[in-house]
Amino acid sequence: MAPVWHEFIILAVTLIVGLLLAYILASNISRPIRILEKGMNRLASGDLNARVSQQLDDRKDELASLGVHFDRMVVQLQKLVEKSATCCTTFPTRCARRWRGYRRCLACCTCSRKSRKCIWASSKAN
Repeated sequence: MAPVWHEFIILAVTLIVGLLLAYILASNISRPIRILEKGMNRLASGDLNARVSQQLDDRKDELASLGVHFDRMVVQLQKLVEKSATCCTTFPTRCARRWRGYRRCLACCTCSRKSRKCIWASSKAN
């Protein structure tokens, strides 16, 4: 009987160590994904100051690179929103004539610096 209990004890210890290692590995992978998810949710709600790469500084893998690219994307979105707002406040009557409303203009036109005219996002809008 003694060898049977001995084998059960070894099996239980091996199982506990395996589960502990699996938990550590899963949390190491899922933590940066949760950080990226929170950043995406903030961005989707309109917060253009959402940044995630500082929270992933301790990593040197693909998920950290994804965080850096996420931050670059947010900076580009900030620039586009600022550019669109500047254009549409500069040319509100043109936008109002095209779309019968100023709010829709903010989403569909950008400003050409050379011609100082609105460029419509879709060729169908012309």
